[in-house]
Amino acid sequence: SSYLERTEKLYESNENGYTYEFDATVLDCIPEGESYFIELDRTAFFPEGGGQSADCGTLGGFPVEDVQIKDGRILHVMGEPLSIGSTVRGEIDRETRFVRMQNHSGEHIVSGIIHTLYGIENVGFHMSRGEMTVDTSAPLTDEMIAEVEKRANRAVWDNREINCYYPSPDILAELEYRSKTELSGDVRIVEIEGIDSCACCAPHVRFTGEIGSIHIKSHIKYKKGTRLTLVCGEWATEDHISLSRTAAKLSRALSAPAEEIYDAFMKKEALLSEKLGEIRELKEKLLSMRLASLSHTDESICVFEDGCDAGLLRKLVNEGVHLTEKLFAAFSKKEDGSGYTYVIGTKEGDLSPLAKEISASLGGRGGGKGPMITGFVESNEEKIREFFR
Repeated sequence: SSYLERTEKLYESNENGYTYEFDATVLDCIPEGESYFIELDRTAFFPEGGGQSADCGTLGGFPVEDVQIKDGRILHVMGEPLSIGSTVRGEIDRETRFVRMQNHSGEHIVSGIIHTLYGIENVGFHMSRGEMTVDTSAPLTDEMIAEVEKRANRAVWDNREINCYYPSPDILAELEYRSKTELSGDVRIVEIEGIDSCACCAPHVRFTGEIGSIHIKSHIKYKKGTRLTLVCGEWATEDHISLSRTAAKLSRALSAPAEEIYDAFMKKEALLSEKLGEIRELKEKLLSMRLASLSHTDESICVFEDGCDAGLLRKLVNEGVHLTEKLFAAFSKKEDGSGYTYVIGTKEGDLSPLAKEISASLGGRGGGKGPMITGFVESNEEKIREFFR
């Protein structure tokens, strides 16, 4: 049987996977908190499962907030009650349903090809808004992923048939199919002609040509394998358009053709790195001149040098502590103007209690052990100078 105990699942066959409107009888209405769990004699709403969220839509004109399977029952979570025994009209958000079918079918193609080519399994799948992730049981190289993407799109162009069905126990016993877990009882198989056979509960398109395109956006090492991020159909189109617009903007900004923007960017980055190095050398010379202008004193020294990172401040303090018997404190205004970064040092002793005192008096956060502490404060220059006086 392809049904749970009491509800006909209209989304299970390829033909009914395109059912976006249906009529059903309310079997039960269970209040729970501020929500109501509605059970129907038939539904086109796919309940959350297999890494995919539930369908969106309405029942009787009221929004369906979620759909879950609990204790063998398909329950539609709503904010309004529906009368038991009444007939209601269900309407599925067709755009969301179809793009999910495009992507889930595309994922089966990708996972099936990975399995066929390399004997590597799909051990994790999640579909979020705008993209999917697939986790593999073993690592995939750049070359392997490129080959998978090429073959996956060829399978789309071939417009192969996708068949969703429940095989008999005898046929199932002889059938080779992918599954993340051991299954018993009725098993729904999604079969893509010549590409893949996989146990799956979700709706799928009827032909691979409806997927449009498959794009593996990125991949990272994940646990013992690789995590792929991919998009199909409408999501792939949106991704291509977004990347194309970004490339066009970079092309104009770098005065380079789109196919040469990476090389142009690397040249700009090298030039920028060179200039930043020159600026740093100039800042170090200025700091040396600043130190030369200071006289040795028995009092603490507090200086403000904007445009310095923590490294430059630390270098300034390392040399400045020899000019005082107490503290040498260096502050630099943060780029967003929200306060000051600081490094404070002394010849000897432990300044960690001072970091807490500074945070309490001037705001911000700091820490460190021994003769040097670092952090930032939220106060202005006048309050900082007053504190050190």
